[in-house]
Amino acid sequence: MTVLASFRTGFTKQHTQHGLSGIVRRIGATDLLVIIWGITGGGIIRFGSSQATSPDERYIAFVVLLVTAWMLILRLDGGYDLRRLGHGPEEYKVVTKASFQLFAVVAIVSYLLDLEVTRGFVAIAMPAGTIGLLLTRRLWRRWLTLHRVQGLLSTSVLVVGNKENLGNLVRSLESVPDAGYRVVAACCSDAGQSYLGKVPVLGDESEAAAIAHQTGVGTVICTSSERLGPGGLRHLGWALEGQEVDLVVTPSLTEVAGPRVLIRPLAGLSLLHVEAPVFAGPQLVIKNTIDRIASAVLLTLLSPLFAVVALLIRRDQKGPVFFRQERVGKGGTSFTMLKFRTMVLDAEEILPSLLDRSDAQGPLFKLRDDPRITPIGSR
Repeated sequence: MTVLASFRTGFTKQHTQHGLSGIVRRIGATDLLVIIWGITGGGIIRFGSSQATSPDERYIAFVVLLVTAWMLILRLDGGYDLRRLGHGPEEYKVVTKASFQLFAVVAIVSYLLDLEVTRGFVAIAMPAGTIGLLLTRRLWRRWLTLHRVQGLLSTSVLVVGNKENLGNLVRSLESVPDAGYRVVAACCSDAGQSYLGKVPVLGDESEAAAIAHQTGVGTVICTSSERLGPGGLRHLGWALEGQEVDLVVTPSLTEVAGPRVLIRPLAGLSLLHVEAPVFAGPQLVIKNTIDRIASAVLLTLLSPLFAVVALLIRRDQKGPVFFRQERVGKGGTSFTMLKFRTMVLDAEEILPSLLDRSDAQGPLFKLRDDPRITPIGSR
């Protein structure tokens, strides 16, 4: 407990996140200035200095729209993702991709609307802005690298796995300090000692989630380990959800894949970042919109079937068609759940007399031949 206590007071995950968020804001401000410079320069070259010094309303509106769209697409494509910050190729790829996507959209619109002046203007402004963005990102990367080599602005890391695999992993991470990973603790069942090199071993693999919470690390990196067992990586991911802790796995662990995985090469390793299933900002708006539209469509299509089910329930037994119950949702907020009633009206009152007959272990009640289920509910 003394070791863990020292880790609690020694780690500064919040300070690191605050510092990195501040850098992201500065990078965003730099991007904005570069984009304005590129577009203004393109306007001067295309239209001459008179348009730049005395622009008309249409020119101003177009410039504002272009600047806003450029910044927005950079954000949507992950240009300000902390996990990409300082990792050159991936960061440059995002910036280039976002710029060319915007260029393609503007070029297509200009062609369809026959905006010849706009096409020439964009053909100058977009490449200039893209090159400027890449150059300033390169400068920010060098600045961040200088700080990370000194141990600053780096994410504290808890490594999890077998002794042999952890040794290679720790050496790889330490060989690239500019990547922003600072290994501070390990979970290893076969270490045979309290330290793995200079890294303290605080428990075994099964305790990784609890130790991550107690020590306050920002990232958990997992490599091969038999101790995790079948589904152990999934359970670890669920346990870390909501703790603001990134989960990173090496390629040998294949229980996770798909669109939630972000691959980052590092010192000969390919680290897989597993994104937490959290939606925010534009993603949240898009998801909510899709969910609501899909729900409305499905309710409309299935309404005849629901009407038949409701009639069968009313014919089977008198009483309400729907069963109402309070449930706890996201953030501890309670809501009323509605579902078709499949049990008798006094099912809640009968439950205590059936608890000793439960087929399930623990607090979950499950009875194969539950006498409270109505005939229609058993179908």
